[in-house]
Amino acid sequence: MARRNRCLIVDPDLPQAWHVSNRCARSLFLLEPEAQDRGDREPEDHRKELLLARLEKLVAVSSIEVLAFSVMGNHLHLVLRNVPEVGHAWSPREVLDRWLALHPLRNRQGPREPEAGELEALVADEAWVAATRRKLMDLSQFMKELKQHVAVAVNKLESGSGAFWSGRYKSKPIDDPEGHQLVRSMVYVDLNPLAAGLCDRPEDGRHTSLEGRLGRDQPATPQQAEPAERAPTAAFRRSRSASWLVPLAGEDPRSRMHEAARAASAAVPAAGRTVLAGLTLRRYLRLVDAVSRLLRAGKASLDRRLAPILERVGLGPEDLRVGFARMATGSPHF
Repeated sequence: MARRNRCLIVDPDLPQAWHVSNRCARSLFLLEPEAQDRGDREPEDHRKELLLARLEKLVAVSSIEVLAFSVMGNHLHLVLRNVPEVGHAWSPREVLDRWLALHPLRNRQGPREPEAGELEALVADEAWVAATRRKLMDLSQFMKELKQHVAVAVNKLESGSGAFWSGRYKSKPIDDPEGHQLVRSMVYVDLNPLAAGLCDRPEDGRHTSLEGRLGRDQPATPQQAEPAERAPTAAFRRSRSASWLVPLAGEDPRSRMHEAARAASAAVPAAGRTVLAGLTLRRYLRLVDAVSRLLRAGKASLDRRLAPILERVGLGPEDLRVGFARMATGSPHF
């Protein structure tokens, strides 16, 4: 009997948001191996950083935006949104360049330079361009590119093989014009570390979009070259997550904090877009704080005696731009 497809078939030509999740195989903590298993092969949180670096690269080349994420030890949550008008605006050459950023031309020895006229032939092939454009706008392809990259990289680290992810990803479409379900999904995702008891306050959760929006995440840096006889860690670099997340309303943190990064890459999929009109960082933080104080069966919650989150992170009644200025200058609050 054919296996039932648990992923919705979605039309990449239609705007859509989804809450996507995927567990590691057998719910093992494969994204967070124990220290004794790492040895000297990989730094702490290397696998989560590797996943986020790949996610950033996919955002840079696809028409799919990331609104929220949480990378846990044994599973992943994402809130994604497709913007088809972005993909349809690409020229045939842009489609080729974006695809080659993910899949460079190769031979048996590895990446290779294109032969004379090879790229021009691909750009002129209307069928290839149309099929590739669709892949760069497709949720299933986006998740395949993310999951496969992480699985292959971790198997290389462990010098092993086998399934890394527990089957196909699960996707729940978010279909509410007013954005209530969208915001609820984002809050749920950002509160995963708190609900799991990994931190005492939402803003202290690691590897979440909330951490990135507050400027508290510390990006990875390329690893030093290692001897060939040792299992090398993958070299990668990612920007702060706030630089590739869709911004909240108000001042776009990318415009001040990441001007150099913006000039060097196409990491902003749709300039000027925000998560939801009127949803500022302050409002979102208040929602996160309110939900974190609710008692939920089997989930940890915030101590109700704690001060409001705006006081805890240093965002008072002053204009929001002051908060972003603190982020940019590295204030202890952020």
